[in-house]
Amino acid sequence: MRVSDSDDNHFATGCKLVLRKGMIVTEIGIGILGGGYMGKAHSVAMAAVGAVFNTALRPRLEMICASSPESAERYRAAYGFGRATDDWRTLVEDPKVEAIVIATPQATHRDIAEAAFALGKPVLCEKPMGADLGDAEAMVQAAETSGV
Repeated sequence: MRVSDSDDNHFATGCKLVLRKGMIVTEIGIGILGGGYMGKAHSVAMAAVGAVFNTALRPRLEMICASSPESAERYRAAYGFGRATDDWRTLVEDPKVEAIVIATPQATHRDIAEAAFALGKPVLCEKPMGADLGDAEAMVQAAETSGV
């Protein structure tokens, strides 16, 4: 398990309430898997939510997972994630990561999604959903079984 921290101060596990301009804001810890084009797009989009939308639920960029420790750390610094790893299981199992974005190669989607659903975490998965129809059906079943 390799995780790098940007500092020693982390948010408490679970959604955090923060007062911003008189509005109570709920933050949810986001973990993004994949440092390619779509992983970057989701990182930028999540970071912009507070500036673009007037919503009380705000993503907190908790952890990024990329193919190597060096690239994960680069993405962490570039996009403002709290931590970085090159092990998808570390990200999925981390209690501070409350929702998962899967932007990895499609052959990896099923394993990641099933692990996240088993922990009760919501998943946003890039297309195609899986390597084949069987993967997609298994992911839907895992989501339904988990109640997420």
